[in-house]
This record gives sequence, structure tokens and C-alpha cells, in this order.
Amino acid sequence: MERILLALLLLAVFAAAVIAGRWWVRRRAGSALAAAVSVAGEEDVDRVLLFTTEDCVQCREMQRPALERLRERWPRPLIVEEIDAIARRDMARQYGVLTVPSTVVFAGGQPRGVNYGFVPAEKIARQLRGDSYTI
Repeated sequence: MERILLALLLLAVFAAAVIAGRWWVRRRAGSALAAAVSVAGEEDVDRVLLFTTEDCVQCREMQRPALERLRERWPRPLIVEEIDAIARRDMARQYGVLTVPSTVVFAGGQPRGVNYGFVPAEKIARQLRGDSYTI
């Protein structure tokens, strides 16, 4: 009986830690999006900031090709700006970047989303269109 209670207690602590971790990530992402400033004078241009590092394999093999496919298909000018998260720690801190790849999406000069980790081109397209505010 004691083992069952101990197992249930450990399970409850683990579940609480997972919930707290998810809450913290969402809170941090929300504050990063709130901190994103409009890109003045670029109402006709969409922009994606890709935070990466020199040795990020997922950035090079997955995120860059996804963004390139999106850029080629996007009906408006789409600028994909790569930012070295180590060299530009100030910008990484501004957007709450703790992992690479991370993307910050601007549509018509306005911030639309912050994504931590790899994100498919379809999700970024939804954020650019304003269909989804998912972070």
C-alpha cells in the first residue's frame, strides 16, 4: 500500500512539473511577442527572424529549407533574416530565445508569432495570414 501511495505521489509531482513547465514556456513566449516591436515602414513586406547558431543541424537541415520553400511560394515579399543567437544575445534575449531554431514572425510590420524549436512552413504561413496566433 505504501508503494502505491509513493508511486501516486511521484506521478502527481511529475504531472505538476510538466504543467508548470508548459505554463512557463507559454508565459515566456507571450512576453516575447509583446516585446516584439513593429517594423516601421515595412507594411508591404513580411519578415521571419530565424535564430540559429553555426553548429545547429536542425536549423540547417530542416528550418532553412522549410523557410526557403515558404519564401518561394509566398505571394508577398518575404524576408528571412538569419540571426546568430550567440553573437546577438541581446536580440535573442529580447525575443525570449533559449533554443535554436527559433522564429519570430512579422506580417505587414506587426509581430504575429514566436516559435521555439523547428516549426513547419505551414504554421508560419498561418501566422503570416493571421489565421493562427498559436505560440
